[in-house]
Amino acid sequence: MKIDLGKTLAGLKHSLQTATDLSRPWDRFHDEVAMFPIFSIIGQVEDNPRVVWALETGGAHLLKQRRKAVHANFVHLAEHRFWHGHCQIGPRTVIFFFFDDIDVGLAGYFKDVTAPEVDLVRLTVLEVQQGRAQAN
Repeated sequence: MKIDLGKTLAGLKHSLQTATDLSRPWDRFHDEVAMFPIFSIIGQVEDNPRVVWALETGGAHLLKQRRKAVHANFVHLAEHRFWHGHCQIGPRTVIFFFFDDIDVGLAGYFKDVTAPEVDLVRLTVLEVQQGRAQAN
């Protein structure tokens, strides 16, 4: 089965940006993107400190304490400005996808990867330059 990856990721991005129910882009990702072996073929294994920070922040919200991401494995599809990967934050296994061009992603924090329950967190990374804020 041949897929148009750019078109598929554009649809996923739109779904993520407009979703009020985060299970929709989560399911779409797993149904249309994650099931294909594209990541190991065209992706590059890389670190992304911005995504790590966002994942740790989401984990801190769920766990009520900040924990470091460990055992991280991130794949970058540079042409599509798209990231996908997993890590461990405290007792939670985390699977995510993230779009660099809009600085938005979605992460699932699993208490047990063999169970269907997952806490979904929309990730947003905004860089703020110091000294640029203005008071009104």
